[in-house]
Parts: sequence; structure tokens; C-alpha cells
Amino acid sequence: MRLDAVENKPLPSSKRLVNSYLGETYKLTDHGMYLAELTPDSARFVDELCQGLIAAHPYLQLLLRALEQNSVRCPTVSEGDLERCRRGTRGWSEWAAERIGDGLLSEMVEKKITEHLGRRFGHPPTERPSNKALAETMNDALMVAAFAACNVHLDATTIKTLLRWGSELLLYDQSRYVPVYPDANVIWLAADLTRRPGGDLLPARRGIAEYGGRVAHTFRRAYWEQARKSGSSLAEPYLPIHRLRAQVAYECAVTRALGDMVLSRLADGDYPEVAVEVLLHVGMTGLPASEPAFRHHGRRRLEVTMRNKPQSVS
Repeated sequence: MRLDAVENKPLPSSKRLVNSYLGETYKLTDHGMYLAELTPDSARFVDELCQGLIAAHPYLQLLLRALEQNSVRCPTVSEGDLERCRRGTRGWSEWAAERIGDGLLSEMVEKKITEHLGRRFGHPPTERPSNKALAETMNDALMVAAFAACNVHLDATTIKTLLRWGSELLLYDQSRYVPVYPDANVIWLAADLTRRPGGDLLPARRGIAEYGGRVAHTFRRAYWEQARKSGSSLAEPYLPIHRLRAQVAYECAVTRALGDMVLSRLADGDYPEVAVEVLLHVGMTGLPASEPAFRHHGRRRLEVTMRNKPQSVS
């Protein structure tokens, strides 16, 4: 409705009222019909949807403007981290502030952690929460603090919704496996932003035609960087694709989906100027839930090896 794609009608205000709306019909507006007609052309449909969302949701514009300046680093903790390292609220705040950067004070992080813990478990809590519940709440607090450091002051639920939109629309991407920022989920811009005369943002997704060659060369360099640090005795070690892809996508400021496309083409022998042979393997690496599986012609592959070819002389 905010996109003017569906006629304005009342919506259920809570879950318990959903069943009473099952017989309601929500008709498309003329603009909604226009969007529906665009669906066979997925690129145009996504472009129109992006522009509509940006115009209707100021928070999305706010996040895009922040990402235009810098990536957002959200420290993450696991249940195991909490079990192994009993730092206390102040200790975790100092640890997180160091990883967020941007001059963020640990006192602000501590305030966010205290607020989130108190809101969920009470202050003081009536019983000790599980490590799973603590990790979830801590990560929400650290995410809110990281975005606040970039002048994006939103609650965790709104941030998660925006991140989901951006990833689905290929405007920005995220990964917990960017090597330069360990222990953090990194969000980076993956689109070029221009401005309309009125100041509204107009995004253009970074595609393979413009960025494919750069991404291909970065795959080769990143593979050997990670190979040297892997500790493997193999000349061409087996590396987890999701870790290699995260480094490449972040450094090239593109989506992991574009990284997958380029890696697949490298394996097929495209980009001969990169002078590398790419071999994809089923692998034994566990794939984290936060990372999409890489597929080559529909076949899931988890590990990669590379072999340099002699540079051709023209």
C-alpha cells in the first residue's frame, strides 16, 4: 500500500485478527497492474520496486546514504563465545566497540547491551537466560550500536527488515566471513548511487558486464592470499568458497551472487586474461547457515582450488 500498488484498505492489526480478514480482497491499483506487467522482465521489475521502496521508506534512503560512506561492521557472538569468555557487560562492550570502529565509545555499546538485556530478561533477570537467548539478544544490541555509529538510529527488527530488502534487491550485501573484519557481520554497498534533481537516490546495481573482470582478478589474488594463511602443506590448498567469495565481494563492492556468477565462469574457462585454472570440489567444509551455497550449473560445491597458468604474450 505504501508503494501505491494495492488499494488502501484496513489490515489486521495483530495476529489474532488475521482469520477475520481471510475473505477480504485487496485489488491492485493502476501502478500495481503496471508492476505486475513488468514481472516477466525481472530486471525492470526490480528497478521499479527499488525506486518505489526508496521513495516510500526514508529509513532505506538513510541506510543507503550511510553505506555510501562506509561499510557497517556488526560484531557477533556465539553461544560458545559466551561460554568460553565470561567478559561481563563492560568487557563485551569494549570488545565490540573496538570492532565497530568509527570512534564509537564502549559506554554507548554498554548502554545498548544493558537496554536489550533488561527489556528481554528483566532487570535483574528472574533466572539466568540460556546462552542461545543471550547470544541472540547481545547480537541485536551490537547490531543496533553498530548502525548507530553510522548515524542510522533504528531498532533491531527494522534493521533486519532493511537488510533483507537490500540483499533481495541486490542493493547491498552482508557476510560474517570478510577476513579483514573477524568476529563481525559486515554490510557493504553493492550499487552505484546517483541523485535525482529533488535529491532522491537512484540506485544502479553493479553487474557482471562492468565488474566481472575486476571480480575475476580479485578471486585469483584472494585465493593465494588465503592459501598462504591457511597453513596447508598443499601447493594448491582446498579453500572454503564462502570465505573466498566474501573477501572478493566485499573488496569489489559487489554482491556475493555476482561473485558466484564470476567464479562459475572462471571454472568454465572464461576470463582467460586472469590466467588461472579453477577447480571446484564438493568438499568437506561445513556451510554456515548465513551463507548461500555456491552452485556450478546446478551442482553444489563448497571448496575451490586454483592453479596459475602461464601469462599469454600478445
